[in-house]
Amino acid sequence: MESILEARNVSRGFPMPGGQTFMALKSVNLLAPTGKLTILKGRSGSGKTTLLNILSALDLPTEGSVLLDGQDVTKLSEAARTRLRRTQVGYVFQSVALIPMMTALENVEFSLRLVKYRGDRRARAMECLNLVGLSQRAGHMPQEMSGGEQQRVAVARAIAHRPRVLFADEPTGALDTNTGLQVVKTFKELCSGEGITIKREIIIPEGGLKVGSRVKTRITIDALRDLDFVEIADRRAACMEPIQQLSGYHNGAYVAPKDNATYYYFDRMKKGRHVIETEYFIDREGKYHSGTCTAQCAYAPEFRATAGGISVEVGNK
Repeated sequence: MESILEARNVSRGFPMPGGQTFMALKSVNLLAPTGKLTILKGRSGSGKTTLLNILSALDLPTEGSVLLDGQDVTKLSEAARTRLRRTQVGYVFQSVALIPMMTALENVEFSLRLVKYRGDRRARAMECLNLVGLSQRAGHMPQEMSGGEQQRVAVARAIAHRPRVLFADEPTGALDTNTGLQVVKTFKELCSGEGITIKREIIIPEGGLKVGSRVKTRITIDALRDLDFVEIADRRAACMEPIQQLSGYHNGAYVAPKDNATYYYFDRMKKGRHVIETEYFIDREGKYHSGTCTAQCAYAPEFRATAGGISVEVGNK
């Protein structure tokens, strides 16, 4: 099974008076599989929060490394880690930290403003509230909801931008047993509920992008379960012309080009990772967006994901 998160020999020490070091973590190794609910157990003071902070790129280890979807986050700059936390990671805290003067819908929508979400923010916010069973409470203020409902709004806020990993630090600690079980049930349902994730990359040649150069795009789809009738829409920039425009059935999908997009239709997509690569020819100069890609299970519209493109400068030298 593929892992989305990996810790390798992670240690974290804190300086103490007298020149001593308190080791909160010592040589911790961890693998978190994609699409699964992974629970970290331990007594109070055992270092759970310290480890979560390191795994989620809030803190750096004294030794060791952390890989998120294959990328070593411990080697990133502070600015790059901030971007990663904003776009790839979701957080749910024990104290829900909802904005008290905003409704449930506005709290979720506000988080999408912070990440500069490109789609319909209000529609996505309502979709997330529906996923946690709170669409009927969208217009309510936090103080008008129970503790469990507030925590589920916090979950909706954390998943709104479709993070690769969702971290929750004692999310049921302030709740009674029955309410806590409802929140845990929400997490379990979310692990399988979104169904599909997608990543789009543009592979730039060594000489950079210029008129006449060839570039390749790679779409990586992770199906967290077997899905029926999946549609992939790959929208490219106007300056990118495919070297070979496929149409008809290829590699298990029906391929249909249309305007500046290519559609891939899968009657059935097996659980696991699927990769689509396309080579393009750059036919003009200027600054272009490399396009976007969306994936959707047609018979279950809540199973969808979007991958944004990359802004690139194309010259003719």
